[in-house]
Amino acid sequence: MQPNVRPGLLRNLSVPETTLLGLQWFAIGACLIVVLGNVCSRIHGLTPEARGDYILLLFSVTGLALALQVRFGHRLPILCGPAAVMVVGVTLTSKAGMPAVYTGVMVGGLALAAAAALGWVGHFRKLFNLNVIAVVLLLIGVLLSPTIWRLANSNHGTVNAAGVTFFAAMLGLMFVGNRFLPGALKTTMVVWFLILGALTYQWLPMPPEATNSGGAAAALEGALSHFSWDWSVVVTFLFCYLALLANDVGAVQTVEPLLHPRGMEKRTGRAALLTGLADATSAALGVIGPVNYALSPGVILTSNSASVVPLYVAAALLLATPWIPGALPVLAAIPAPVVGAILAYVVVAQMGFGVLLATRQGCGGRRWTSLVLRLGVPVILGGAVAFMPADFSQAVPTWLQPLLGNGFVVGTGVSVTIEKLLDA
Repeated sequence: MQPNVRPGLLRNLSVPETTLLGLQWFAIGACLIVVLGNVCSRIHGLTPEARGDYILLLFSVTGLALALQVRFGHRLPILCGPAAVMVVGVTLTSKAGMPAVYTGVMVGGLALAAAAALGWVGHFRKLFNLNVIAVVLLLIGVLLSPTIWRLANSNHGTVNAAGVTFFAAMLGLMFVGNRFLPGALKTTMVVWFLILGALTYQWLPMPPEATNSGGAAAALEGALSHFSWDWSVVVTFLFCYLALLANDVGAVQTVEPLLHPRGMEKRTGRAALLTGLADATSAALGVIGPVNYALSPGVILTSNSASVVPLYVAAALLLATPWIPGALPVLAAIPAPVVGAILAYVVVAQMGFGVLLATRQGCGGRRWTSLVLRLGVPVILGGAVAFMPADFSQAVPTWLQPLLGNGFVVGTGVSVTIEKLLDA
């Protein structure tokens, strides 16, 4: 164990210290739930009331998943919450309708759980080396850029200059804060910007958000009142779950250099199994599922504690949030430009991490040529397919549309293929 981290995963902390650390874990998790829940519910076109229901369901599912992971899964101080790659899947398949989308999420979750139960996690990890993970992180940024723009523009058909200006100013301040704030404040910076950004936006004379019209879901209840099988949606989410598995495994492995726990292979398998089951359960409720977050080592280092006990406190707070009076209207009222700025900040950070992964061995000479093929080609092809006119996908044979009509599937598939060819 590193000297800066307290020895022992289950070290007994004082009650005040346990409470404070639990609040810190809760604040980070809650912020990501609110942001990604807002994004997904807006993509579905839910009303403000239904958006609140969607987010509160995410709190319940995430709280339960966190408690189970800490007790029965990886048993490590690792936070979990909604996955950005699932937001990509929802973005790409939303036109198929919520029943089809969450049928795809459920199938992917059950497939992940089955693969983990059969001990296949290690085989799938071989497909997703660091270069493929880097491509996935870059693709997430490219494919979510239209969603970020719609949030910044407050969903207006024309340019909403005030909303875009607020979005740009808030995003710039977040990068300044990331550069100059001390460790503890930097760890929870997103939380404070979410609160202060929402309050400032409400205080300023900003134009009202445009509302969805025609076909927007009036309520979340019954989102999966019936299942709807769509091959293109299922294939999209199966690819998303390959990326999610890489994310889940990577999150567990990020704490190994800090804590050196025993039985990492079994911990990883149990974590993937619970993630798959939690995602399938979430889909049955009509919301996206959780994944283990790789940001956990930063929280461990800044808090100087590797105890898992505060995560039980965080899980309890997540489960209690839906029962707090007034929570629903507050969560649903967070302005779209504020959500967009935080999503952009998270996505840019992920893209930067992807570049860092890809350039870990330098980028001179042949290495640079290799990077162009391994990163540039998959990202540009995935982005090109994603933004092709609708006529393009209609020209593709029906049985190939799930593969060739989806930018995320194309980019990821090309990346895996290039890796195998170059390393053969």
